[in-house]
Amino acid sequence: MDRSLTVECESIDMSSELDLETVEARAVEDHAIVTDGRMSWSQVCRSINAINSKLPYELRATYRLWLLTKPIRLKEVMLSVEELPRDLCESRGYLPQGLYLPYPSGPHWRKLVSDEEYRRVHGDRLSLEEEDEERAYQAMRILTKDLKSGPTCLGLAMLSRAALSGQATIEEIDSYLNS
Repeated sequence: MDRSLTVECESIDMSSELDLETVEARAVEDHAIVTDGRMSWSQVCRSINAINSKLPYELRATYRLWLLTKPIRLKEVMLSVEELPRDLCESRGYLPQGLYLPYPSGPHWRKLVSDEEYRRVHGDRLSLEEEDEERAYQAMRILTKDLKSGPTCLGLAMLSRAALSGQATIEEIDSYLNS
């Protein structure tokens, strides 16, 4: 962080982690990046690292984990794995336009960087969301393929649509496919 930066903290109870998150977010909010649709994950991470060398290559996955699990602070919004998919972050593809990616800061960031168990717990929780996302992408690919192949696969297409809309569970879909 910039050592010459002064933050005024009136009526903030510093004992609360959320208050600390808010204070630190306010201190670095001008370093946030809003994607323009022509920026890759690598470019975003290099831009963040250029500010204070706080995001070396080894912490890029931790930064993504932080973005997806951090508490909501100031004008930030919660990002989902659909907006920041792991495959996209591991490729050279462009991030969607309009993503607000704050500069890493706060107690949650420091714990993710320094505490392996804390990082593992949050990573495990995120892995479940990513598995659901991958199933949804798979169902969408099947739906698109089957709709293009004509009326012979209408049942499978409708099953994929039911999975995407949450009207059928994975177990029900497995049961149908294996019957």
